[in-house]
Amino acid sequence: MKKNLFFVLAVFSLAFLCCAAYADDVKQENSEKAYFVKSNGKDTNDGRSIEAPLKTIEKAVEMASKGVIKKIIVIGKIQANNRDGIIIDTNGSSQILITGIKDSPAKFTTAPDFFGKAKQDSDIGRVISIRGNSKIVFEHVHITGGNVLNGGGLYIDDGGDVVIGEGVKIYKNTAYNGGGIYVSNKAFCTIVSGEIYNNKAGTGITSGFGGGIYGNVLITGNAVISNNTVQGFGGGVSGNVKVTGNAIIKNNKADSYGGGIHGEGSGSVEIADNAIISNNEAKKGGGVYTHKLAMSGNSVIKDNIAYEEAGGVYAENIIDMTDNSTVIGNRSSMGGGIAAYSLTMSGSSQITENSAEGDCGGGLFVIKPYPSGKGAVVTMSDNAKITKNSARNNGGGGFVALTMNGHSEISDNTAKKNAGGVFAVKLDIKDSAVIKNNSAEYGGGVYIYKEGDITVFDGKITANKAKFVGGGIYLENGAKYTKFAGNVSENIAGDGDGHDIFQQQ
Repeated sequence: MKKNLFFVLAVFSLAFLCCAAYADDVKQENSEKAYFVKSNGKDTNDGRSIEAPLKTIEKAVEMASKGVIKKIIVIGKIQANNRDGIIIDTNGSSQILITGIKDSPAKFTTAPDFFGKAKQDSDIGRVISIRGNSKIVFEHVHITGGNVLNGGGLYIDDGGDVVIGEGVKIYKNTAYNGGGIYVSNKAFCTIVSGEIYNNKAGTGITSGFGGGIYGNVLITGNAVISNNTVQGFGGGVSGNVKVTGNAIIKNNKADSYGGGIHGEGSGSVEIADNAIISNNEAKKGGGVYTHKLAMSGNSVIKDNIAYEEAGGVYAENIIDMTDNSTVIGNRSSMGGGIAAYSLTMSGSSQITENSAEGDCGGGLFVIKPYPSGKGAVVTMSDNAKITKNSARNNGGGGFVALTMNGHSEISDNTAKKNAGGVFAVKLDIKDSAVIKNNSAEYGGGVYIYKEGDITVFDGKITANKAKFVGGGIYLENGAKYTKFAGNVSENIAGDGDGHDIFQQQ
């Protein structure tokens, strides 16, 4: 009996402490200069206290837009009352903060029965619409339950500038484009914190864009974009995208291109400053699909999967990797790490531990080796590395036209058939670059395709292994080999023919 009484008293005490803590939070918020909104409030109130809150966000924004107080505190749950959602229009006013209480976030949602039972789920409408040149910051709010054509959770109209801040969660929204957030062409969204997750896009007859987010967006700080899906392009994000400052895009899926990120049109995607793109899936470009990609500042694309091509990144044009950026642990049928038309690697950047499980280019697959003439389309310099990649067929490290400079390295890659290190149509080795410790059946280090050529200006091709012939270099009939300096030595061929160099006749 005493034990039961003690338990009841303990539970009561805990509940009392929690209520007291909440009351303290409310009291602190109540002392601030802000407008308060609560579902049981009245828009005829002045909104300056929790005891006399406004009823609607629209009224609070109207009052904040006209006055000097630019903070709105929302208590509890607020439901939209029309298909366009909660309408926020500041009429060009300076930035307004809309926030819940830190330990008790506000919740914005649609009213599930607003249109009656005759309407389908896709007619529910969105949660929030940002109109005009409105500048809004959201903190400690949840946005959920929207289902509409564009921007299930949040729609940002032309001219809008929205910041997603601490404590924000946007989840379980659906749209054809921008399941969680839709950013119009002349608007912008900055996500500095919070989570965008479990949103869907393109769930209809036609493909959509941006399971989590669509549009012009900067994702930074501690923001996390995760577990979003799209029937189409950009499971996590689609648009003009920059990801930086410890932000993470993970576990998103697209049934077409760009599991994590889909870069729209001829624009570019930038990933920098410790950002991570991981564990995303798509048909092409498991991590990223874009026209151009710039990676820098210890950014990482890792553990992504593509069912056809480019587990890590597919670039229709060029990829620039520098400043310790890494593509690691990605998988695809072809181009395990990267598939691109052109690539520049420098500043100790790495392509490592990727695999092409169906065909060629474990680390890297160049889509068109000769886009214009016979110049190299991949350039490595400044300690860049392609290492520990594997391919089921050809080019464990890469399938490329390549120039190696500045102590760059291709090492410890494997291919089950040809070219453990690199399968090349053109290869120039300069400035102490090294190809070493790679292995394959033919061409342990290098395999030069048909009328291609390899020129060793400086550097080494050494300690590579071929099961049959061409431990260091395998030259197909018609391929050319030129050596000015450097060395090709200490390679091994299992058949004892062409340990260092084998020329097919």
